[in-house]
Amino acid sequence: MFTALVKEELQKRGLSFRDAAKQIGVAHTTVIRAARGDPLDIDNLIKFCAWLGVKPATVLNSFANDDITASISMIIEREPKLAEIFKQAIDDLEKGRISPEDLSDIVNYAAYKLQMSRKENE
Repeated sequence: MFTALVKEELQKRGLSFRDAAKQIGVAHTTVIRAARGDPLDIDNLIKFCAWLGVKPATVLNSFANDDITASISMIIEREPKLAEIFKQAIDDLEKGRISPEDLSDIVNYAAYKLQMSRKENE
């Protein structure tokens, strides 16, 4: 997940490895290694986390647990608006305003959109 976030941020900001390295405060080869999924030392990991807007503990948990909840937590930290959407969906589910099937439909639609996005980027 961390590697995907690094790649996404590079693309989103339209940065080269060298430009990103200047922003992060690391060597451009470190950015290349992070985008490739190579391990980083803790000092560089902390710099990347600051640049990405996520807590180092969340990233480390995602590595340690390979857990979906850790990955979702990392995404929510980067995009706080998503937390509100998740909270609203859970609240609506608990109050009976939507059914579990409705929530499943929402998730399936999101999966479909992701799949279409991947095909467009290929």
